[in-house]
Amino acid sequence: MHLRLPLIIASEMIWLIVLLPGAASRGQDETSPFVHPGMLHSQDDLERIKRKVHDGVEPWASAWDLFKRNSLISKNYRPHPIEVVGRGVGSHGQDDIAKDSTAAYYNAIAWYVTGDETYARQSIDILNAWSSTCKEINGHDAVLCAGIYGYKFANAAEIMRHCYRAWPEDEVHQFEKWLTLVVEPVIHDFATYANGNWDACCLPTMMSIGVFCDNRQTFDRAVRYYMDGPGNGALAHYVINETGQSQESGRDQSHAQLGLGFLALACEIGYHQGLDMYSAADNRLLKGLEYTAKYNLGKDVPFVPFLDRTGKYKANSIAALSRGRFAPIWELVYNHYHNRAGIESQYLADAAAHRRPEDASYDQPGMGTLLFTQSVSDKRPTAPATPGPVMAAATNVPGDLRWIASLGASSYSVKRASQRSGPYRVEADDLVSPSFVDATAEPGHTYFYVTSASNSVGNSPDTLDMPITAGLPFPWQSRDVGQLKVLGRTRFDGQTFFVEGAGSDIGSTQDEFQFVYSPVSNDCLLTARFVPQEPSQFAKFGLMMRAGLRSDAPCVALLICAETNRDAEVPGWRLKLLVRDSTNPTAKEAVTGPNLDTPTVTWNRLVKPYWLRLERTGNVFTAYTSMDCQQWERLGSVDVSLVGELSCGVCVCSRLATVSTTAMFDNVSISNNKQTAQNP
Repeated sequence: MHLRLPLIIASEMIWLIVLLPGAASRGQDETSPFVHPGMLHSQDDLERIKRKVHDGVEPWASAWDLFKRNSLISKNYRPHPIEVVGRGVGSHGQDDIAKDSTAAYYNAIAWYVTGDETYARQSIDILNAWSSTCKEINGHDAVLCAGIYGYKFANAAEIMRHCYRAWPEDEVHQFEKWLTLVVEPVIHDFATYANGNWDACCLPTMMSIGVFCDNRQTFDRAVRYYMDGPGNGALAHYVINETGQSQESGRDQSHAQLGLGFLALACEIGYHQGLDMYSAADNRLLKGLEYTAKYNLGKDVPFVPFLDRTGKYKANSIAALSRGRFAPIWELVYNHYHNRAGIESQYLADAAAHRRPEDASYDQPGMGTLLFTQSVSDKRPTAPATPGPVMAAATNVPGDLRWIASLGASSYSVKRASQRSGPYRVEADDLVSPSFVDATAEPGHTYFYVTSASNSVGNSPDTLDMPITAGLPFPWQSRDVGQLKVLGRTRFDGQTFFVEGAGSDIGSTQDEFQFVYSPVSNDCLLTARFVPQEPSQFAKFGLMMRAGLRSDAPCVALLICAETNRDAEVPGWRLKLLVRDSTNPTAKEAVTGPNLDTPTVTWNRLVKPYWLRLERTGNVFTAYTSMDCQQWERLGSVDVSLVGELSCGVCVCSRLATVSTTAMFDNVSISNNKQTAQNP
């Protein structure tokens, strides 16, 4: 929700956009209950595994023989929790957390199949050891540590909490607290600066935390990212085209399978909560799996030279490295698409057969033959579950909405309100697909949308309400400046501007970027907070006051910039005050600040919010920065004549001519507050 407060300046009115906190507030448990157990395994799944093993049915029997020989499934296993654990440079303990998370998960399965409570106590001991000891996850690859091992801990805990039922409640709450305070913050903003398997590994862990903690907002955050995230790990950015080529197909086949496997785990968790993430975007994930299986089976596949979202990883040909080495991801996806969905794929079938029975894995669940082999689905119809969260579609059409389908739904209803918590009015009913264009939405107005699903059995609960703006709020406008090869776009959710821009550069004699701006004629103060994280590791983005929208227009810009001529893995983020005046068509760096440091930048990644402010007083433009909007530092000033009405706002340039990037800004305001301007 936003308030528009008019500030009168002579004959002109400037709008101060006050952005209010946007957390969804509809009752989570009441409107959108989760299924328990409901992550990688439902109660029916666990019962099927147990029954098939006890009856000696293949392939479960052979898979069980392999499973119980694993050294992690031991009545004498001892956990090795570490107070500060991590992965990669600057950390230690990766082996310990990898083994213990897998052991907790495998022992939970062993208990369910055998009924031997020693395994249950073993799993709970591991969970309690880590939740009572571990206070921090760190290191260069901290996101991988939390993402890859977090979902295994959570799945073990889900089985113990909802099936064993002898885990003391205070210990359960201690583990819940550990997930929310230690694990989730590490993956909260995903990892848009990396290869897609980094983002993808965050999804199953974030969804698992949402389920275990009955937190629909956390769960929905991951589902939205799967469909519409800015980084390489979102579905359409990982499976980059309709042929199924993946972002890491040109890297090596192990990582390509790793990323696809994590996306599949997110889909499996979604499946047990009634969402059809597997079929999203016209079965995009299946296309990626078929492509990768086909190539690893020794067959030819098409390949398009590709530059990823970060700009760091370019591939001109498909990678033969680790070709034919099948990761333990294929039983899960084969059994879903073949046995549940009834979709035939010989490539998936042959890939699954290569490692049957699948053995243990630290990075993936492993043991897929035992854990995920399905009989042909004969489930009776039930009322559909709550659909996925409502999102603005990836178009420039105001009111274009979409969401993840509910399994078994035959129709959907969309309701909207002008304020959080209603009253709601039905805008569309009996929609047969999970999409809707709200043609009656007033341009620039923020609405709160909920959806529900229906079939012959019944109706689902509503989704949490989601703020979506039809275009941009008055008086903001957006457009590409310069001749861009990739068109930009901007959307607003009532709190945050999501600015997607491509372009070669901001500077020199010609600019190329996406600009979100408002016209201003007098002195003013422009403020915004950058919200991490930013995909392009070559980007320039920040605040700009500009005399016109030509690519060579005079301007002043306060920018966060990746350094040029640096290793892309260590971009060296720096503040710059850029100026182009009417007498010199070449922009110059009037002020260059030091490289941003911790906590804003960690491991050369922008990971914390950062405030920017640009003040105009006559011909003097002054730049300020802040960590908290309380203590402001003056970066510098320039004296330059910008004539006439200025366009003031936020600019984003990927500095990758053929690839766009997304930067997010909230608390965006333009005011004429003289006192604030003088004492920032």
